[in-house]
Amino acid sequence: AYKFITALLHSKDITWVPLSVGEMVRVSRNIGLKILDSDLSAANGGNDGTMSDDILMVGLQQQNMLILPVEVKTGSKPDYKHAKKQVINLKNHLESQLKPRTLKGKLNRALFFRQLIAQIDKYKLYKVFPTNYFEKELIERNEWLRGEYSLQKSEELPNGVVVSHIDSDSFFEPDYNDDNDENVLLIDLPIALLNSLVTGSLKDFL
Repeated sequence: AYKFITALLHSKDITWVPLSVGEMVRVSRNIGLKILDSDLSAANGGNDGTMSDDILMVGLQQQNMLILPVEVKTGSKPDYKHAKKQVINLKNHLESQLKPRTLKGKLNRALFFRQLIAQIDKYKLYKVFPTNYFEKELIERNEWLRGEYSLQKSEELPNGVVVSHIDSDSFFEPDYNDDNDENVLLIDLPIALLNSLVTGSLKDFL
């Protein structure tokens, strides 16, 4: 799913980074910290309800950041109402932690970008993205790590995305639907496409 969404968002102006958020909103040891003890955790942010823990697409552009939660489902058609709630709750939670222009907000932004750098380092190690894909942002990493960047909203982007790999004998073509009040893009993909997404190289999709 992260390959599919990265290809959809691919832009020469914005560097998009897929980030796994399952550990981040609960407990992570990637940077030697328990995120449960920080303000980035769902619990410490006052969010104890349903929340997406799959993928967060992070867009970087000149000290401005875009976030796009992606919930992934596999099997029969999912409960779209529940899935939309999951991505909206994640988006609201992260915005509440990263947007405030306060000392607390600045520290959260610095911690969040440190998590992003850890993910980028893994992508570079395993050569997932094209060479130099992250070069511009890595040159400015110290500036990003100051936590002075801003969280922005783009009118061209939905509030979130739900990607469903549908296992059905009567479903053969991808289907896109953004006709809902929450402005969440619903993407249904035939399960037959899953293998090519899993085995294919991200570089071939960009």
